[in-house]
Amino acid sequence: MNLETSYCSIGAVSGAPDWIHLLPLGEIKAVDGRAWRNIDPQAVVNATRAIGRDLPIDYDHATDIGKTTGAPAPAAGWITAVEARADGIWGKASWTERGRAALAAREWRFISPVFLFDKATGVIRSILRAALTNDPAIAELTALAHAMRAEARAQLSPMDLEVCTRMGLDEAAYLRTKGGR
Repeated sequence: MNLETSYCSIGAVSGAPDWIHLLPLGEIKAVDGRAWRNIDPQAVVNATRAIGRDLPIDYDHATDIGKTTGAPAPAAGWITAVEARADGIWGKASWTERGRAALAAREWRFISPVFLFDKATGVIRSILRAALTNDPAIAELTALAHAMRAEARAQLSPMDLEVCTRMGLDEAAYLRTKGGR
């Protein structure tokens, strides 16, 4: 089997969500024409878990670039768990203080997974790490702003949701003012 590593930018970031959509299900095509296949998400999750450690989330692929330049690659966070869902593979993110602040300030808006894939078939085998970036390559993922909003909605009462709707408030921001995450 001839394997290669690839990275591609996907999903808009707003705030620092707990779960990030790393790979969509099925055929994946980047804006530059590269293509991959996530046909067995559970196998990808199992192979990723077999790595046996948290996976770094860096800034603008600094880990990959640093391998040739020697530049530092500080972590914005760590992927502490991965799971297959109906729409692809999601990672649980544990953000560093600096990473959370950068996301809150909207300095970075997208996530870009780095994964191992079979060059002959394009089948994705495992996720190696991810990066915050401002240059997305894949549009098929749930925007991270939506992921964070869904987390907040699950923690708010029906009355709180009504307040947010009527006042045009962001649910995640409203939850933070109430002392939530």
